[in-house]
Amino acid sequence: MRRRTVLGVLLLALVTVLGVVAQPAVAAPGWASRSPAGLTIMPHARLVDGGAAVSVSLRIRCVPNGTDGIQWEGFVNVEQGDVFGWKELGLRCDGRWHTQHVVVPVSAEPGTETYVAGPATVTAMLDDENTLTQWAMEVRTVTVRDGWGCPHR
Repeated sequence: MRRRTVLGVLLLALVTVLGVVAQPAVAAPGWASRSPAGLTIMPHARLVDGGAAVSVSLRIRCVPNGTDGIQWEGFVNVEQGDVFGWKELGLRCDGRWHTQHVVVPVSAEPGTETYVAGPATVTAMLDDENTLTQWAMEVRTVTVRDGWGCPHR
């Protein structure tokens, strides 16, 4: 009788441990309770190559590719009057926040249009490449500065 009780307790302990170990894999604790992506556009940008491009800073977070079937892609767009440009983001998706500096060239023949110091509208988005579901998007008016005069690089 005593042996059965001991074996029962050991078996119960083993089943409990295996039950904990066999839980479904999740990218990171807590992802089910929050969005798998986030982004923030910083308030300042800077001119690059005499206005041929603008350097924009973003803070980006996304869960690893494959989590919930998501395959990430991201884009940033800069508009200033009739001048605009866009760039695909190189994403590092590990569930942590990362700062990324993106150089967005003017979408025009070289030398025909340039960005200038002053306000510009920046739009950034993170999508699932497979389903085109948009997981994060932000639109912000930023101040474009000439040279290295902005508080972040």
